[in-house]
Amino acid sequence: MLRFAGLVSRTLLRACGPHAAEMERGVAAAAADRAQHVDRALRTTAQEQVGLAYAGWDRLLTRVALPAWRTGRWPSRLDAGVVSALTELSRRDRLAEGFASRLTERPACDLLEEPGAVDAAVSLLAARLFHGEPRDGAASWSPVDWSAYPEEVVDRIWRTEATRLFAALDATDPDGAAGALRRTVTADTGARMPAGGASGSAARPVPESGVPYAEAAVGRILERLTGCGTGGPAAT
Repeated sequence: MLRFAGLVSRTLLRACGPHAAEMERGVAAAAADRAQHVDRALRTTAQEQVGLAYAGWDRLLTRVALPAWRTGRWPSRLDAGVVSALTELSRRDRLAEGFASRLTERPACDLLEEPGAVDAAVSLLAARLFHGEPRDGAASWSPVDWSAYPEEVVDRIWRTEATRLFAALDATDPDGAAGALRRTVTADTGARMPAGGASGSAARPVPESGVPYAEAAVGRILERLTGCGTGGPAAT
């Protein structure tokens, strides 16, 4: 049912797009005409504050909400997020001095019986309108709270990108995944062996404190980027 409602909403939005654009231009022209009678300094400050608010919404949607949407998650409180962002902005930017006083006033959403539920519904609607259906094999949308966002969205994205990076490195490595695993195991094993306890290429000098897996992984990347120490890519 919700999928059908989202499809109908997108169809209606596309149909009314030209009319909305004409209305927006008319409102902008009327506002520009009325603004000519306002003091220039106040008009400039108001325009800058509107630009900051627009930039805040744009960054929230493109930098925060969009990565979550791509993983099939939707931030359950977008409105609360932008209010928090503007409040923080008012503490750091002189152009946003008026935001804090306005945001402390009673918001219109207090007139609703369940503002949190309305915020969640609007957030899900935004995900369906701006992004569509979830991808990457996700069966349906699932909400994510702001407190769980770093662990459930950021960590997941980083792990996915790291997996792709190592897959690309293994594909271009002469030894493939086996060679990568061998080098990592050799580094971990060599860190535990006393000096001179092994001979040959497996006995590489390593610190006594040991080589964690993260350092071995970084070593793989640097080795590939520097051409395996020979001044160019390794020969296949």
